[in-house]
Amino acid sequence: MAIVKAFIRTSQTSKAVAVRFRFTAGRGVQFYYSSDVMVMPSQWDEKKEQIKSKIAISETERFEINNAISEIKSQMMAYYLSLTPGQVPTSEGFTLYIQSEESVDVEDSRTLGELFDAFLDDKRYSYQRRRNMRVLLCDIMRYERYISTISGKPYSFNEKTFSANDLRSFERFIEDEWKIATIYPELYVGEKEPQQRGRNTIITIMTHLRTFFNWMKKQEIIPSSPFERYSLDDCVYGTPIYISIEELHHLKNADLSKYPKLEAQRDIFVFQACIGCRVSDLLNFTRRNIANNAIEYIARKTKEERPVTVRVPLNSVAREILDRYVTDDLDAPLLPFISAQKYNDAIKRAFKKAGLTRNVTQLNPQTREPEQRPLCEVASSHMARKIFIGNIFKKVKDQSLVSELTGHAPNSKAFSRYRNIDDDMKRDMVALLEE
Repeated sequence: MAIVKAFIRTSQTSKAVAVRFRFTAGRGVQFYYSSDVMVMPSQWDEKKEQIKSKIAISETERFEINNAISEIKSQMMAYYLSLTPGQVPTSEGFTLYIQSEESVDVEDSRTLGELFDAFLDDKRYSYQRRRNMRVLLCDIMRYERYISTISGKPYSFNEKTFSANDLRSFERFIEDEWKIATIYPELYVGEKEPQQRGRNTIITIMTHLRTFFNWMKKQEIIPSSPFERYSLDDCVYGTPIYISIEELHHLKNADLSKYPKLEAQRDIFVFQACIGCRVSDLLNFTRRNIANNAIEYIARKTKEERPVTVRVPLNSVAREILDRYVTDDLDAPLLPFISAQKYNDAIKRAFKKAGLTRNVTQLNPQTREPEQRPLCEVASSHMARKIFIGNIFKKVKDQSLVSELTGHAPNSKAFSRYRNIDDDMKRDMVALLEE
């Protein structure tokens, strides 16, 4: 039986040493290999033959070291199997084998992290999109640790052999990770505890993975994508929830003078609802974005893929709020914005204090079943964009016109998540038959 063992030998504890390998296959068949993979002795797990799971190092470094060890073990096995009957494996022979492998196919030596960097660079995604896509890379790394733990042997993502069954396994992992973290807490030492994911979030992660595989196929890194034998559900969205123009004015006029910090965040929300931008754009606005009584910007989410300048005239409510917080510094933040999470918390508090607490029907992201919740609990910065789009669309009933103010493509499928065809609009439309 052929066995490959990774180990280190040193009397030092403060200096990195090379990982060594020993190949054995029955009596008298044995050779060694000293690699260029370097580890600190204090980080080495002798039993698992990899970096310790509880050592505080970056996930990228941990993955690259463990992946390199697994790759060398596979190469040693492949070298042994390539020998003719009677040929004796040697350290020198294995070194020559590795060199010949690298000269034949340099691209195959790229790690997952390197492939992912090449993928993101080629796609020219925006900063925020790159961050979102890198979440997928972290998910894959945690999946590797999980599979290694439950199988009892090192596991590394291999783009060439990843199958439709592997996709199903990975999808189950990201769906159940919040449970897995309680069973194997050692896998999450030093990391934020994962939360239960909704079905739409899971589909989005799998869609990102499909994009990565499609790119590798296009680059001829892999002959085919496992997604060709794997189907994905579509995301499901409920009826958009937003407040009316009357409720927006009620929120604007609510007396929050006892809570000046909350009052400022309320004003920012009302301003956002008057211009319809995403919060990622809002927090980057300065006075330089004001031109001829309008706000001008290129949406950060799409500036690399579809860099369209969005220009939204400022109405009287927006101008009133700007005048309240205006400064002489052209490069200072346009409004006293706080962090995105604290902004969302403040919006919920402002809604509650303003009495906007009516029940609304929302799809539960985990069960996809409708549930009743107070309006103040579902309010968020993204609702401001829905208020802007939903109420204007109700007046003009023309997606292409509203898209000029939001940065959406004229035929964007995502637009339907922001507007609701209510009974008033339906009555107006059927009334056209009476004319």
